[in-house]
Formats: sequence, C-alpha cells, structure tokens
Amino acid sequence: MSVSALDGKAVVLPSEVKPGTPVLGHLTWFTVPGEAECGRPDLEASFNRHGLRLDLLPPAIEPVDAFRRATTAVQRSRLPGPGGRYVNLLVREVGSTAEECRRQMVREIVDSRNRRLEYTPAAHLVYTRQQANGEGRFATTLGLDDSDLGYESAVAACREAERLYERWREFYQAEALRSLLRRYVRQIHAVLARVAGGVYFVPSSYGDELERLGRFAVELQASWTAIPVIDTPNTRETVREAVAGDVARLLDALRAELAQEPGKRGLSSLLTEARGVLELITQYEEVLSQDLFDLTQGARLVRDAMVQALEAASR
Repeated sequence: MSVSALDGKAVVLPSEVKPGTPVLGHLTWFTVPGEAECGRPDLEASFNRHGLRLDLLPPAIEPVDAFRRATTAVQRSRLPGPGGRYVNLLVREVGSTAEECRRQMVREIVDSRNRRLEYTPAAHLVYTRQQANGEGRFATTLGLDDSDLGYESAVAACREAERLYERWREFYQAEALRSLLRRYVRQIHAVLARVAGGVYFVPSSYGDELERLGRFAVELQASWTAIPVIDTPNTRETVREAVAGDVARLLDALRAELAQEPGKRGLSSLLTEARGVLELITQYEEVLSQDLFDLTQGARLVRDAMVQALEAASR
C-alpha cells in the first residue's frame, strides 16, 4: 500500500488491487514532452484504434493559426551587438482580412539599460489564404540592408518561421496534445484532486475508457499514471472535498466571464458550461451516494444568472 497526499488529505492507494476490492475511481496524471507532435491522420487512426470518442478530436489545424504561432515563436530578445547595444526582434500583427494576414517583424535596438535607441521594421510577414492550388502561402520580405545591425538575426528568424509554419500546419504540437488530454478527462467527469501537478480523479464507471485513453497518451510519448482508489469512507470524503473545490473554481471562472458582459454567443457558451457543472455534480451524487445540495444550489444560481443575461441580450 502507498499513501498519497492530495491538498493536505491522505488517501490510501493500493499497489495492487485484489479481485473483488471496491474501487471508487482512479487518480491520474500525465506529462506531454515538449517535442511531442502528431499529424491529423495519425491522431484519428489512434482514436479509432483505441475506441475513443471521435467528437473529442481537436479541430483541424488552421494554416493561418500555424502562421501566427510560427511567427510569434521566432521573436528574440537581448541579442548582443557592438557598443553595448542589444537587438530585440518583435512580431506584431498589422492586419487580417478574408484574403490575408499581415504581420511585421520589428527590430528594436536598446542600450545596456534597456532604453530604446531605434525601432524600425525588419521584415514583413504575410500569409495569403487559398492560392489557385487551394493552399495558403507564407511570404517574407526583409526591410533591412545586409549591413544593418541585426540583419543576419532577422534573416535567420524569418527562415525559422517559414520552417515552423510548414511543420505546424501539418502537426499538432505538445500544447495542443496536452489540451486534448485535459479536455478528454474532463469529458469523463474528472475533477482536479490536486491543482498543483494536475492530478485528476476519474470515477470507476469510466475505468475502461480511462485505460484506453492512457494507451493513446503513451503513443503520443506522454508519461501516464492511473492509480486505483479504494472505496472507503475516508476516500469518499476526500473525493467530495475535491469535487467541492473543483466546482468552486469552475463557478468562479464562469462568474468572472459573465462579469465581462459577453455577447449572445458568449453567453450561450457560458450557459452550456454552467449546465455541464450541474451534470458533473449529478454524476458525483451517484459516485459518492451523497446529496450534494449545497453544490447544486450554487451552480443553479450561476446557471440562472446566465439564463437571465441571455434573455436580456435577446430582447
């Protein structure tokens, strides 16, 4: 047996579960390495192979999004130059239309105290949507002379942006894969048992799907851990507290977004999320065989506020 501390609470975990031992659920956590990536065809094939829900696949990669991420990734700071000067390469969006997205790389020269000495365009970065062959096009135009300070760095950054764009328009990167796994465990009614480290509790009714998700994660080069939690009065109370904490965080986030006075589309999305919180609470009333009336009341108040705001926006 082993003991795991979850936000100050001790939960007894078995090293091996004997047949017939009641299991409340699983604690699971994962890490996706920064170099992990996966193309859309391989992602779909892996989902099918492991019997995962295809509706939880991420949206197809938008080339313009790959363009934005690639050009942002090549920004540089404090590149040393002569005379105690430094070069920063900054990328800013200039404009976006149905036909193209225009960004600009700016060369900023600063002194040793980070005081700006010069601020000039270094390159124009343009993504043009839907060429005659059906594909978008990424083009760069340098705005520096080869004798200018920072010229070689700007050239290298532009070439790197082009290389990243070609890669990122075809492959989901590590952060997208992390988001996919987080979104998936949420769909099988996971709650954060420990915020630091991203430790989730998943009810035992999803044990088989969680195992298949874990095999999928390993194919992504992720590290994946799922440990059964024995069903005892103490573990039930610990899970109840985890549910209460997670629901409180979810509702606080919804209240904060509602305070921003989103439009009808945003309110509709928030209402869907509020209903999802109520569904989560109902699920855990079954898992724990407990009435979670206090949590339900709080979630209903938030949902009702969403409904009222949406009705007011529709008038």
